[in-house]
Amino acid sequence: MGFSILGTRFFIGLPFISLMAAYALFGMGWEAAIAFLSVAAHEAAHALVASAYDLEIESVELTPFGGVARISGLMQQDPYVETSVALAGPASSFLLAGLSAYLWRAGLLPDGPPGIMLDVNVMLGLVNLLPVLPLDGGRIARANLSKSIGFKQATWAISALGRALAIVALLAGLILWYAGIPYPNLLVYAAFGYIFARTEQKSASITGFSILIRRKENMARQGIIHTQQMTAMHYISLERVANGFSSRHYSVVTILDDNMRQVGTLSEAEIVEQILAGNGRLSLGEALSH
Repeated sequence: MGFSILGTRFFIGLPFISLMAAYALFGMGWEAAIAFLSVAAHEAAHALVASAYDLEIESVELTPFGGVARISGLMQQDPYVETSVALAGPASSFLLAGLSAYLWRAGLLPDGPPGIMLDVNVMLGLVNLLPVLPLDGGRIARANLSKSIGFKQATWAISALGRALAIVALLAGLILWYAGIPYPNLLVYAAFGYIFARTEQKSASITGFSILIRRKENMARQGIIHTQQMTAMHYISLERVANGFSSRHYSVVTILDDNMRQVGTLSEAEIVEQILAGNGRLSLGEALSH
């Protein structure tokens, strides 16, 4: 199910539909409507800030914990840009929560929906700041962590944390249900948070290399390429070396033999081409003569 707002295609996926159904099952119609509007506003804020950086919003999928915005070129940008885009969502949620609280206390709105909007947006803002994928906090953490350990390793670390949090949410949801305090958000998040985290982990290698290829194309068009020099032993695999590639620089790898003498060099492009050809387990020394 989908719709368009200002040229951006919004999709309502199974996780979000499941949450709406859970709300309806417990007679929480207002919560369902306000959750939908709050999540849509959250994602619209991402789109607005992305547009300010001239990034193209390909699509947005609404989920129980915010949304997954597919923004062309976002991960090729400076971590500051990705952090700014990611923070826009929680900031808009807190803004809506503050506005509803002010109007409610000023007596300008009736009881009921304003209180619900306050709760929903505070929860939406706080949850999205957690450093787990695919939440905004996870994207911020990955963007900055990838500078030191590479995109793939950063994705694996943040995804593992996301799976752990999903398990905690499941246990908390079951305990609350047993105590007679049903909170469907926790159970829905537990199920789909785990699935999303696994999906992010499985696609990390492909996504990482896609980022490298697209970034190099952009750098080649600009005519200036900032490089980083790496040095590795001849027996290190291509995949292991690629995990250390920077998201902001083009890598050139100097290869040493057992006597610590230089035996050759490989560029990032050459290594990526070999990995994409299915030769990622080759050692650097083997790749030199391949």
